[in-house]
Amino acid sequence: HSNAKEVIDFLRDVLQRDGLDGMGGEVVSTVNCVFQSNGATREWRNAARFLGQMIYGQRLVNGQLRSYAVSLDVVAHELLHGLTENTARLEYRNESGALNESYSDIFGVVVANRAIADVDAWNWEIGEDLTETGLPIRDMRDPTRFNQPAHMRDFVVLPDTPQTDHGGVHTNSGIHNRAAFNVFTAESPSGAKIFAPLDVARLYYITLVVHLSRTSEFSDCRAGMILATQSMFGSDPALQAKVDAIAAAYSAVGIE
Repeated sequence: HSNAKEVIDFLRDVLQRDGLDGMGGEVVSTVNCVFQSNGATREWRNAARFLGQMIYGQRLVNGQLRSYAVSLDVVAHELLHGLTENTARLEYRNESGALNESYSDIFGVVVANRAIADVDAWNWEIGEDLTETGLPIRDMRDPTRFNQPAHMRDFVVLPDTPQTDHGGVHTNSGIHNRAAFNVFTAESPSGAKIFAPLDVARLYYITLVVHLSRTSEFSDCRAGMILATQSMFGSDPALQAKVDAIAAAYSAVGIE
């Protein structure tokens, strides 16, 4: 519940939004869930948003059960699928589904790091609190560490079935994650950061709410980010540098 509050605070303080639905709707969380088909075990290695509420399983770590709700970036990732549900409603399949997953990763990392002003000090890994090894399940800085592609030339085409992760939504999200990392860390020729990190979060939010729809893909997000930048920084003398940084960040991973 503490981690869920961090997410709601982020929506209010950074995105100027009143909850996931924009109307102050309640956040319901159920922790230490089990799954019937697992039999007698109390382990259920999952966290998900399901029928309007959050459900968190638990797993053994060093012989003790640890709830998936302990990880702020995971809680933020799953809860903020609810933000997508209430805005662009990106279809959870193929490239639009990968964009859906990437949005939750982006906001999850922002929520977990937003108290750190220096983006170079941010932790871009997701889910490292959940394993005995301390290894994450994804890395936005380097998606290839966990068998995700980091460029469109390596986009994995899979059937749209539950068995193949609805067309590889958790696989291909790495491409857009890397593009987002490039935006957050973009630098001017002098080495100064182009954007404040929370401004990038706001740009992604504006893009999600205003410029994306159910079947949007990575290229639509690139175009939306440029439009959002032009709107948000229209009177900024550095506007063109910011637009160019967005374009370069996406082109670097083959999203045109």
